[in-house]
Amino acid sequence: MIKKNVYIVYPAGYHGSYIKWAIEVSDIDRRKITVLDPLNRESSAKLGGVGTSHGHARIPTHQNFNNHAAWVIRNRPVDKMVYIIGHSTENQIDYCKYLVQLLLQDPTGIIITINDGNDRVAQSYGRINSVTKWPTFMACVPPYTNDETFGIHKNFNPFDCATDRLFRNSMITTTNALTINAYDFSTPIGTLNFEYLDQEIAWWNWWYKVRNRYQPHEINEETYVAQIDYTDQLYQLNITDIPSNKFLSLLQDILSKAEISDNFDLDVVKKYHPDYISAQPNLQWFKSFAHWDQTGELDDYILSHSIIEAEILREIMRRCHIRFDITEADHDRWQKFYRLHRGSNWPEMPRAEAGFHQLPEWVKKEILVDFKYELKNPGVPDPIMTALDWQNMSLQDINQVYNNRFNST
Repeated sequence: MIKKNVYIVYPAGYHGSYIKWAIEVSDIDRRKITVLDPLNRESSAKLGGVGTSHGHARIPTHQNFNNHAAWVIRNRPVDKMVYIIGHSTENQIDYCKYLVQLLLQDPTGIIITINDGNDRVAQSYGRINSVTKWPTFMACVPPYTNDETFGIHKNFNPFDCATDRLFRNSMITTTNALTINAYDFSTPIGTLNFEYLDQEIAWWNWWYKVRNRYQPHEINEETYVAQIDYTDQLYQLNITDIPSNKFLSLLQDILSKAEISDNFDLDVVKKYHPDYISAQPNLQWFKSFAHWDQTGELDDYILSHSIIEAEILREIMRRCHIRFDITEADHDRWQKFYRLHRGSNWPEMPRAEAGFHQLPEWVKKEILVDFKYELKNPGVPDPIMTALDWQNMSLQDINQVYNNRFNST
């Protein structure tokens, strides 16, 4: 029997549904009502793309923290469950606040977070999975009433966007506030920052201590958690470890240490796991990226879908110090800094931080050394690639310019 609630926290595309199935099918009692073959081997609107484990109905579904809380309040489940919870923030402080809320709501619950280890290639893998395996995620973005478009343009179809260049471009830019982009729909998450988590917990513990001291009739251990302690409750998995031979031992370790079930074995998962790995078409991403990185050559896999092209294009732009993830908040930060610290002999303020590179050397030195300003994009954008009309070019042509510019021997 599953004795504790489990909360698997991850962005779409990070294999969390498979972990839910693996835990439930490993519990001997829950196995009786769990499908033994959850793999989706053909794309469909209902179950997603090839490689999902959505053949195992996800009750409740993958949803954010707020929707999860609303579902629990409405349905008031009695039996212990395995929940899959999404998140949409790179901000580790906000992320830790959510985790603390789970620990407060369920003091004995087990939390498993899935991260990408702050690795760009792994982050790309997660985004590719999200688009190709679960297009419903994009379809959930509502039409925008001001221009009556759905998604990135009027004819955008999340279930058929493999050759959609406008979609490819939108995965790179964040200049249009109405655009779905990779930073919105599939936010990467790095390794958990325990310093932030402990800080959030310390603040809660202090609040409880003070309120309990002065209002013990209202704030007490009957209805509140007095002290949060996540020992043997919080576990981390890397996205790349799940579709690999490491997963079985990692799952065994979590089930044993966390005492999630009082009667479990991994026999079914052990037999099934090789099938799950072989059914993940996007594992090819790691090989194809490495080949491109070493040779500059684009293979058939990279050219097979707009989101995969976008991830190569994103890397090209990054290496050329061209950034499109500069937000209005970043512009405000730069402008406020410049107005506050501007010397009497400094030139007019560049509107965007990118203009920093055109400032005189002595001004740049004052900004970086004397005032210790941290640039969002410290490199100098390459002028040839910056001037490129890449939005209207094929990835092959963009890549050729890039190779001629930087990879010629």
